[in-house]
Amino acid sequence: VMIEGFANVDCGPCPQLTTNLLQLTADPNYGPGRVSFLEFSVSWPNFLDPFFRANVQENTDRYTTYQVQGAPTLVVDGAFVEPPLDFDLMRGAVDAALAGDPGVLVDVSADLSAAAAAVSVTLTPLRDIDLTGHILYTALYEELVVVDPAPGSNGQTEFHHVFRDRVDVPPVLGPLTAGTPQTFEIVLDRGGSDPDNAVVVAFIQRTSDRAVVQAGSSAVSRDAPAALFAPGPPPATPEGQRP
Repeated sequence: VMIEGFANVDCGPCPQLTTNLLQLTADPNYGPGRVSFLEFSVSWPNFLDPFFRANVQENTDRYTTYQVQGAPTLVVDGAFVEPPLDFDLMRGAVDAALAGDPGVLVDVSADLSAAAAAVSVTLTPLRDIDLTGHILYTALYEELVVVDPAPGSNGQTEFHHVFRDRVDVPPVLGPLTAGTPQTFEIVLDRGGSDPDNAVVVAFIQRTSDRAVVQAGSSAVSRDAPAALFAPGPPPATPEGQRP
């Protein structure tokens, strides 16, 4: 499931959005093999928000794609969650999305050693699937950015999953044949970000209604158990143990 948040350093309730996202993804049932999130910056109420100013064009492109009207805004697999700070509502939307069977896996690997990061995204169809009318959106984020003193009036000093760069021209997808993977080679700008603090996510998005079909992340080991990627609820784990 792909979650996208939209915030600004002068937005009073926006730190709560970050808190909710971290709380959800800290739960092993919603780890990187099942849920990813990106936080974009909007240009209001503070046009000088440093995260917005770091990539004005692509932050603007993303919030205009969804026609975001306010901050904070929360989007789960391409659909708005209202109100955006309702944790149980967010978790319910994620659970509903996890219950679906997209019929395709998204595997992301990234060499982040260079500022121009080399990324491979592989789509593996589990059955014949027609992805005509979909694009492959790929983006790089920083896991944690600390700015102290706070850069805005809301007092937030720790920022997570901060959007930095996206693919310039998202690949347009089409029909896939079961068992025949398709790989896309993409270059993203890591810039001055620490390679150990950078993550790449990729997701398949329908252009007509912005619905996200499936997502993947370089935070997931290629050796991760297949169960992490299976549709439906995660397997039961004894209390106190992490899978």
